[in-house]
Amino acid sequence: MKYLITFILSTVIHAQVVDWPAQNAVAYQAKKTMFFFKSVDVVGLNSNIGFSKSVLNSGRIISLNIPLESFKTDDKDRDLEVQSLLGVKKQKYLTFTSEILFDPMYEKLQTGTLSSMKGKINIAGEFYAVKLSLNYSEKYLFAEIESKLSSFNIKPPKVALGVVAKAHDYIKLLARINRADL
Repeated sequence: MKYLITFILSTVIHAQVVDWPAQNAVAYQAKKTMFFFKSVDVVGLNSNIGFSKSVLNSGRIISLNIPLESFKTDDKDRDLEVQSLLGVKKQKYLTFTSEILFDPMYEKLQTGTLSSMKGKINIAGEFYAVKLSLNYSEKYLFAEIESKLSSFNIKPPKVALGVVAKAHDYIKLLARINRADL
């Protein structure tokens, strides 16, 4: 019952945008429908991430290590549900590892001209191939994946059989990395 009440109260805000902190961070945006007609965006932010690059002979691999328990929204019960959906009992971290960025591709990443990057996301011990869309500001690299929850073997959650709330089969994963870290 507590979850149901906080779930309903947390939907007062119709849409949210990511309020990025100063440090490197990731976020997710999900969509849900309340009472069959009201569409709501939910945004979770995690600024407790690990970013690393491994240098190889002719390239680099970019990695993000994302602790599941550090995703925060305005609802603690939702945060626990997200952790559960992402398999926190099997694996405490969600990870992204890029394919090898050979020197010419890595130079494009550094100069802000690489438009996409392939890699794998590890969720609860399962690996999923993804392609990140990349955008740049003077200071930051922005990466984005837009997909379906079911593409990651995640069943969209419901409250009260979907009458009160039903998550859409949609997820947007976002990352903001300081370009100086590249």
